[in-house]
Amino acid sequence: EKRKKQNQSEDDDDDDDDDGEEVDVRRGSLFGIRNPFTPTSLGRDISTRGGSNYRNDEMDIDPNDDLPSRWNPASLVTAAQSKAPNGKTDKQGFYRNWMGRDSTSRRANDDEQMPENFNLQSIGKPKQKPPRPRRNMPILRRQGIGQAEHENSGLEMVKDDDSYNFSIINDLNNQYLMNEQLVEKRRWKRERRRLCIVLLITFGIFGCLSLFMSRRNRRPEEENPGNPPHPTQQKIDDGISKSEPPARPLPLSPIEPTDWLEVSDLHAITAEELQYIVNKITPDASILGNPSTPQSKALEWAKNDMNIYNVEVASRVAQRYCLATLYYATNGTGWQTNANWGNGHECEWYGVGCEAGENNVVSVTYLDLNSNRLDGTIPREVGYITSLEQIHLWGNNLVGSIPSTLSQLVKLHTLYLDKNHLDGEMADTFDKLENMKHLDLSGNRLRGHIPHGLGSLTNLRDLRLSNNFLTSTFPVSLISLSNLQTLLLDSNAISGTLPSLVGEMRSLVTIRIHENDMKGKLPSFTDAERLEEAHFDGNYFTGPIPHFGSPRLRELYIGQNALTGSIPSNIGNLVKLEILDANANKLNSTIPTSISNASALQFLDLSHNKLSGDIPRGFSNLLWLHEFRLDHNRLRGRFPDWFGTMERLEIVHLNNNLLGGDLDLSLEMGDLDDLLEFAIENNDLSGVVGEAMCDLLLDVLTADCWGSPPRVDCSCCTECF
Repeated sequence: EKRKKQNQSEDDDDDDDDDGEEVDVRRGSLFGIRNPFTPTSLGRDISTRGGSNYRNDEMDIDPNDDLPSRWNPASLVTAAQSKAPNGKTDKQGFYRNWMGRDSTSRRANDDEQMPENFNLQSIGKPKQKPPRPRRNMPILRRQGIGQAEHENSGLEMVKDDDSYNFSIINDLNNQYLMNEQLVEKRRWKRERRRLCIVLLITFGIFGCLSLFMSRRNRRPEEENPGNPPHPTQQKIDDGISKSEPPARPLPLSPIEPTDWLEVSDLHAITAEELQYIVNKITPDASILGNPSTPQSKALEWAKNDMNIYNVEVASRVAQRYCLATLYYATNGTGWQTNANWGNGHECEWYGVGCEAGENNVVSVTYLDLNSNRLDGTIPREVGYITSLEQIHLWGNNLVGSIPSTLSQLVKLHTLYLDKNHLDGEMADTFDKLENMKHLDLSGNRLRGHIPHGLGSLTNLRDLRLSNNFLTSTFPVSLISLSNLQTLLLDSNAISGTLPSLVGEMRSLVTIRIHENDMKGKLPSFTDAERLEEAHFDGNYFTGPIPHFGSPRLRELYIGQNALTGSIPSNIGNLVKLEILDANANKLNSTIPTSISNASALQFLDLSHNKLSGDIPRGFSNLLWLHEFRLDHNRLRGRFPDWFGTMERLEIVHLNNNLLGGDLDLSLEMGDLDDLLEFAIENNDLSGVVGEAMCDLLLDVLTADCWGSPPRVDCSCCTECF
């Protein structure tokens, strides 16, 4: 009752104060109602009513809480003004947030209404946008499959309800079908996305594996370059193509079978004797006990073979067992030709040759299975066919290392294992093969150093180790091979210098050590009187061009090095010289006219040097010349007018020089039917490329025909500069 009376007295005081007074918006009024409950007046009113210790219960109520309905709007606004969101007094908080910044300077209108969503919680908060109405669509495309299936289940319930009319049912049915299509489409997209992810992962794994294998098979100099590559070793152009290595001696033909192959006047061997012989060749019982090994298969075949064929001596049993092991180790059923293997006499098997020794004992001396699709490893049992003199297994898919048991083949004089995939090191396998004459292991993946023991093979004539991964330095012991004629060590990673005594090997006919990492100066080959091919290109050799005294020299490759100085004039004395390749060096002299004396010259490449002076007119005597490359030098003078007399010309490169004057292309140029490339750009030439040249339809015809007007008028050039 006391509170009601107090509220009634306050309302009466408010009514008295409102009569004839103007509304002050800045002091906290709202909608034309004067607010006497300002912070100042409120505190003064409290102090006058109850003194300093007076406390009203209603003062504990938070003004932002839901208040009873008896509170009028003016008091609500006053409460909001007295408590801002940050806890400090903000007399104009409501108007600044709801009505704007101009609310404090304008007066309220009588018809202004309270906002519908106004409450104490909204006071002091920014105005929020109303929620966007949801479109009435069957299924949004962004909805997942689960939500779409949930709505479809609702549609199925609606279809079973008879209270709907037919039009609604038809609409719902169409909507249901459309939802089903969308669900299937979403499901298919999901499955397709999963499939793409699986394929990407699969291709990524295969790509990583292929990259790993390619890096594993790279040459050691590519993985660990060591010295930085010489700029001249970069591929400049196609250049002069190399000829094939000299031909190897042809293998001897196997002896035709005769009546002595049928001699078997000795006893038939027993199973115990067979096992004893095999155990001496293959002592490892675990290998023989494993039915999947080639040795176990060969032993099983030999046991069955003893029942149908009588052999004379133990040596024949051994060689038949070893040949059978080779058959199973290299997938004999997949050979291109395996005629008679495993049937009848072993000397009648394809690629096997025999000789009859004392007492008509037949021994296998010849094994030639080259290019026969052998796939596998060379078994160690081959080293127990001690009568072998020739082995030709080149051009197959043999892997693994070279068995060390080959060192037991003391009669072996020819071993061709090239063009396979053999790896490992050479070690000392061949040091004891004193009768070895021809050894070819090129085109494999052999690593390590070249054994110095090869220098003890005094009968060695042909040594080919090119295209491997061999490292270390040039073996000095090879100099002692007085009968060595062919030495191929190219395309490896051999470093160091070339011993000067190599130039004194009088028996040397062919030496190829190109594409290695060798450095230093090239030795003089004055005493190498039988030398015919010398390939030193693609290394780091420095110094001048050495002297070559062999009148038989046909091929001289010294390009892509760092040679300096001049071109020796005595090169003109090499009357049989056919190829002279000295490109990509640092030669800085003029071109000696004596080169024109080498009348047999067919390929001349002096490009990418620092040669100066004129092009010797004597080159017109080189009637056998096919390729003439002098580009990227500093040659001056007039353009040669004698090309029309060189009927065998195929390639002429004179571009990137300082040639000047008129471009004089004689009518005889039209008779060069073999001409394919003619490059004269980047010079100081001017003139016209006539119809005689255009009628040749060259693959490459380049000149300084760019610009308006061009220096060279060429309507048929393949490229203008």
